[in-house]
Amino acid sequence: MPPFVRVVPAIRTPIGIDGFDFSVPDQLAINIGDLVLVPFRHRPTPALVTETLSQTAFADRIKPISRTYADIRFPQSTVTLLKAVAARTFTSQPTVLKSWLRSPPKRPTPNVKRAWFRVPGSAPHAPLSHWSPNPENDLIQNAEQHLQKNERVLILVPWLTRAKRIHAAIPNARLYTNDLNDGDAFRSWSSFLSGETRCLVATRLGAWIGSFADIILLDEPE
Repeated sequence: MPPFVRVVPAIRTPIGIDGFDFSVPDQLAINIGDLVLVPFRHRPTPALVTETLSQTAFADRIKPISRTYADIRFPQSTVTLLKAVAARTFTSQPTVLKSWLRSPPKRPTPNVKRAWFRVPGSAPHAPLSHWSPNPENDLIQNAEQHLQKNERVLILVPWLTRAKRIHAAIPNARLYTNDLNDGDAFRSWSSFLSGETRCLVATRLGAWIGSFADIILLDEPE
């Protein structure tokens, strides 16, 4: 295991202020994509590991990672998406990550297990489009068909009221929208990552979670 890592903390920073280096304690096995806690500005801060390093210019004054966070690991595609969104929107990577994670709880529930994501090389579903005069019912029926196959379904809806209607129609689904408080938002997306929740209904805020879905149903009423 390399002795150092570069992380993107979930804080707001000016554009161009992206990665920060930390050392890895001997008892921790850290990989790219891990969500960790780091001491930042005198408080434990969630951060995403984006690189492993054999050396760093800050080795003489570097701080160690505190611990992993909720045993959550994101795939490489999430790291790539984070960097691409930051570049595309002229925003720092930490600011983008903050918009995704918001303020996750200091003590997450212990039943959050290591996240599952599609193994590289497995074939995703081919993109398909379908016009319908009754799109909500068709989307719900489509979701239920995939859920019966034990697939993980992410539904992305452009409008909050529509997302709430679809969520109410699918048993055991979770809702992930901007009007949730930070704790409920974390429980929604983390339960989908861990597999505890098989269906997540989100506004477009939830697009970053797509790597964890077997199928993404995108509602485009326009």
